[in-house]
Amino acid sequence: SDVCSSDLIAPNFSGSQSAGLTLESRSGNPITVALTGSNTYTAETTVRENVTLQIASADNLPNSRIVLFNTAVLDLASGCNLSGGETGVLWLRETSSDIADVNVSSGSATLSGGISGYGGMNKMGAGELIVSAFNSGSGNLNIKEGTYTLSDPNALPSGSVTIDPGQVLKVDVDGVTIG
Repeated sequence: SDVCSSDLIAPNFSGSQSAGLTLESRSGNPITVALTGSNTYTAETTVRENVTLQIASADNLPNSRIVLFNTAVLDLASGCNLSGGETGVLWLRETSSDIADVNVSSGSATLSGGISGYGGMNKMGAGELIVSAFNSGSGNLNIKEGTYTLSDPNALPSGSVTIDPGQVLKVDVDGVTIG
């Protein structure tokens, strides 16, 4: 059975959980987990394959780095600003052929902590994802839907960037070289 049997849970975690929080679908069927409570734990939050993690506000994961595996989805509500812990806000796992989705359906959400890892990212949803911190990731960035905004000159990964027709890569800072 799945770790999370319902479509929506609202757990509250606190303290320094050294093991972190791992969300996975043992059956392989897609599941959605929504964090809606204020959490203070500092360990990593790992989102495995076929799991969507919905975050409504920065209070849901203020100090945790989120680790995304292939086919995982991070769904950010409008107005959400994630800064993560000491090791950044987002780690895209595995190899450059592994792709995770970051979705902003409407409005805008911000990743203000560092991004790292080998995997790629699909920007999904009609909203705007603002990246305002260093991105040391080596995977590819695919802007499939909406707007991906750079507000740090080092916010692009070192992999390739693909922008689907009608979608936007917005540069909101000086010092960015594209090409």
